[in-house]
Amino acid sequence: MPRLASSAPAALVSAAFVAAAPLVAAQEALVLPLDRPVIDLAGNGRVALSSAGSGDVSLWTPGRGWVDLTGPTAVGLAVSSTGSEVLGGDLNGGFLWERGFGWAPIAGPGQRVPRLLSGDGLRVVARTEFGTNGTPYIWDRVTDSISELELTALAEAATVGAVDETGSRVVGDTIIGGAVRATIWDADGDATLLEALGSGLQSTARGVSTDGQWVVGSRFVGDVWIPFRWSESGGIQDLPRTAPLGPDVVHFADFVSDSGDFVIGTRIGFLDPPETAVQSFVSSPASTGLTFRAFILSTEDIDVGEGAFVLDMTADARRFLVTSGLGTFWLDLDALISLDYCGPGVPNSTGQRGSMLVLGSNEAAQRSLYLRATNLPPGQTVLPLCSRTQGFFPMVGGSLGTLCVGGVIGRFDLGTSDSSGVYQVQADGRLLPEGGMLVPVLAGQSWNFQVWHRDVGGVSNLTNGAFVSFI
Repeated sequence: MPRLASSAPAALVSAAFVAAAPLVAAQEALVLPLDRPVIDLAGNGRVALSSAGSGDVSLWTPGRGWVDLTGPTAVGLAVSSTGSEVLGGDLNGGFLWERGFGWAPIAGPGQRVPRLLSGDGLRVVARTEFGTNGTPYIWDRVTDSISELELTALAEAATVGAVDETGSRVVGDTIIGGAVRATIWDADGDATLLEALGSGLQSTARGVSTDGQWVVGSRFVGDVWIPFRWSESGGIQDLPRTAPLGPDVVHFADFVSDSGDFVIGTRIGFLDPPETAVQSFVSSPASTGLTFRAFILSTEDIDVGEGAFVLDMTADARRFLVTSGLGTFWLDLDALISLDYCGPGVPNSTGQRGSMLVLGSNEAAQRSLYLRATNLPPGQTVLPLCSRTQGFFPMVGGSLGTLCVGGVIGRFDLGTSDSSGVYQVQADGRLLPEGGMLVPVLAGQSWNFQVWHRDVGGVSNLTNGAFVSFI
């Protein structure tokens, strides 16, 4: 733990407060941008893709924010894990954007309708024409070769749904006799049916883990669609469903973690109230047949709203893109990275004590931080502070609260609490203010954060302190 400072920083005490434009407050679990609709989230959760907000395909990465990829298409489809490649296009053709080179047409015969991009960005899955009439194929960018996806005996057509990190496993459906059969293709396009032809069962494959070891989907058994998880060693394993059960409630598994033990799927209840007719469910060691909303309530005590539906998930099942009656937001189960100290603070004019926390990541490779203060007086000027030294200075500068940072203190830009008394700002955790400079943050360091704020009646107050240990 950092040592306590022995004296108050005079320069900070005399700093003047000035008005600043308010920032939009976010839900506590919000750690990625939502100013543009997200189409695809990389498996590591650190890269996002959008096709809206600017009229161009847009790429988001920590530290850079949104960058418009102006070019021949305004339709983005998929992004690689590093953000170095983006797949886009529509009926007019497919295109691949590569960092440093820009957009170029994808290779292949026919219309070259783009579908999927492997996480490493080296393989593209496309179709020779739109719809099920076209033949799906894999373009290997390393060898510049084309491999058509094989159609098994009696097959009429094939559709693709997901691809793993290296493009060595593509999952989807083969249509045989008007029925769908879950299918896996390898990098050469060779096909394997998950259900034997003579079984009479329909099935659909909708998701694959980034390492290609697990496939999820659903199979039609009796009169209902039952979610399943498949691996080479274990074969098909049926997963629990949410209650009530019956022909009016169907379940489709959509995403699976690399560990294979966490599955997100879609639950459709045709007789449910409209607001809950379509929602996501979870199958994990910690839950059996729970809706996603119920799972998050039971494990994180966060209500994600009625009809919560997961649009995307990271490979470690810790970050989710969710839409519900509350709107669309990021839910990060690892978001809270700070620990409280020097608190609780002194109650402000709302009768509550201002609370400070830090969200984001404390990893050396990705330090995207969100400083968040709650229970503040609405519409008041806010000054976020940080330091590598903890302090304890009651009623500093005439404030009602206690200054919890000492030594050489850094100040962020002034802001304003919103109508709910919440203030949040994003910071680049690789460089933090110290004195009048930005200094690099190194692994092994601990930094302390606090918010000083105005209150009604011309007084000021402070939140508790929050410290983050960087790794």
